[in-house]
Amino acid sequence: MNKEEIENRAFVIIAQAQYLHTDSKLYSDFGLVLLDAGIQTLNTQILAGLQSGELDEARNYFFRALDELSIPKLPDENTLRYHYARAVAQRVLNDELSPFMGVDIMQRMAYDSFNDPICSDFIWIDEAIELQGSSYTPIPEFEVNPKAYILEAFRHFLCILDTVPERHLQDVVICENCNHIEKMDQFWDRKFDWKSFAFEVILRCPKCKSKQIIDCQDNEGKRKYFAIRMQNYA
Repeated sequence: MNKEEIENRAFVIIAQAQYLHTDSKLYSDFGLVLLDAGIQTLNTQILAGLQSGELDEARNYFFRALDELSIPKLPDENTLRYHYARAVAQRVLNDELSPFMGVDIMQRMAYDSFNDPICSDFIWIDEAIELQGSSYTPIPEFEVNPKAYILEAFRHFLCILDTVPERHLQDVVICENCNHIEKMDQFWDRKFDWKSFAFEVILRCPKCKSKQIIDCQDNEGKRKYFAIRMQNYA
């Protein structure tokens, strides 16, 4: 485990301790991770050996270990929110947190971060939960199996956090012909039309030149997008 991986693991713990319930085991497990990585100091040895219920002591040695590793004890707000979101999603998928509670947390975070597109889907899912059983739903697929739909949304969310360069699907398109994914402006093909004496903009795949383009923000595009991305995501 390298320095960046250790730092990310520490930030998840800090975020979980700030926003979610935690206990001393979370800290002592981190101590074991450090020992496995060959970081043998008095603080890491004590941290790894602490028993459950010793929360204050575990927190103290956790921050001492961070000092030794020069890891910030209080990351910036965006970094903390990123790791908080990751912790929520992982706990939902590990069956440690109710999927419906996870949605509630994520939609509140979306509003708090000015509708950050990476979390905005959970606003619609939360609305679908509120409207369950009524004649209207913003997500028809949700009504078939709400829990399964939410779990799939969290899997997709982690996929975006971990592997996707776009980070959210706003202005992202897919070529139906070759499955190339890119920002929409990379598909713009500008040609000058002498008849109208103006530039004409056509969406065309830069790889295969196909004009069969799907917007990833609609349901069909979103399904195709994640089918492609999830092939390489475990």
